[in-house]
Amino acid sequence: MSNDDKITQNQEYDSGKNKRRIIITLILLLLFIAAGIFSYVTYEAETKKYENINDEYKSLLGSDDLSLNDIMTLKTNVKQLDAKKYSKEKKKLNKNVSELELYYRFKEELNEVYQNGVMKSSVTTNFINTFNKKYSKLKGEHKENLNIVVNDMKSQRKSIDNYEKLIDTLYTDNTKTAFRDDLTKEEILDAKNKLKTIKQTDIVRKYTAVLKSAENYLDEKEKQDEEVKEANANGTSLTENGISLDNSWKMINVNYISANRNGVLNGSVTASLLMALQSKGYSLDKDLKNISDSIPKNINANQGFSYDIYNVEPVNAPHWIATYPLTKFAINYSRNTNIADLTGRSLDKLNEEVVNGNPVVIYLTSGLSNPENMVDGIARNVSIMLLAGYNVETGEEYLIDPITRADGGYTYTVSKSSLESIYNSLGKRAVVIR
Repeated sequence: MSNDDKITQNQEYDSGKNKRRIIITLILLLLFIAAGIFSYVTYEAETKKYENINDEYKSLLGSDDLSLNDIMTLKTNVKQLDAKKYSKEKKKLNKNVSELELYYRFKEELNEVYQNGVMKSSVTTNFINTFNKKYSKLKGEHKENLNIVVNDMKSQRKSIDNYEKLIDTLYTDNTKTAFRDDLTKEEILDAKNKLKTIKQTDIVRKYTAVLKSAENYLDEKEKQDEEVKEANANGTSLTENGISLDNSWKMINVNYISANRNGVLNGSVTASLLMALQSKGYSLDKDLKNISDSIPKNINANQGFSYDIYNVEPVNAPHWIATYPLTKFAINYSRNTNIADLTGRSLDKLNEEVVNGNPVVIYLTSGLSNPENMVDGIARNVSIMLLAGYNVETGEEYLIDPITRADGGYTYTVSKSSLESIYNSLGKRAVVIR
């Protein structure tokens, strides 16, 4: 090979080498540019993600349609943020979302007891105090958003408590079975006006009925006072119930106890028994709730009170206790051994007990209506009353019903034949307290 050929060959080799270097350099440059572009795009995407999450949080912050699903989605999005690049921001967002969730859960709990500006009447002071502790854990505007509502709940509870204290003053004692003798219409009018400030409709209905009963009580009292005046003018004596106390009527003095007005809806038997016991000087330190809690309960009425003494459900079954377990309970409860089961005895025998001053717990029907759906000899509408008076001349019977009527009345004066028909149809069931 000539020198010229060698020179040519070296030149070609150098040229090829330079080309390869240029190509490699270009490739490296392109890779560098691509990496820069990727890094920039990634940075922009992560920045955009952070901005979107932040905007999403802000939008939820003032939303009226905030849902738990929104908060969970936001939590997931925050978790996907770059922990290194946005460590501070991510920590702050996590804190904000946790506070938002706490706010949401508190608001949901609040909506259960406070709707359209009215708190449920079942919310107690203790509940509000517990609720207030949760409220105190809220931060910033979350707390400000609910401040008015929480304070309003406190105010409404206080109004209910104050009103119930006012109602208590209308009665003779805390059993709420009898209105005060010196009760005035002015007091009732004042209570009516104050009731208008109560927002809870169930409370309003409840105490509207109470005030109506109080009005009826005063009206009846005025009527009786007039009858007494008229009777005195004619030389005739009357009892507080308007029944003549000539020699024909034999009456037993009883302090009335209402079962339904005291929340023991099927407590006619315990209220009748307690009235009878206390009229004879027994169990004077007991009240309706105590005796209703103490009476034995059993699915079998021959062993205890069957079904529910406090509630009416089920409405298609008799809620009652037979006379044998009732007599046994009455003796143990009062320590009065002179209590007897008179089941099977005629109404004449019961009247003899009354004439001798012994009240009789008698098994009848609600409102003295016709017996309904007899089951094992007892009516579905069985109700217990107290036989406390008898007219030896006319044969009229005087009954005290523990189930106070809507008009506030609770006594019946009926003919012997009418009472005998119901008494006999229910198996002649009765207990005497001597």
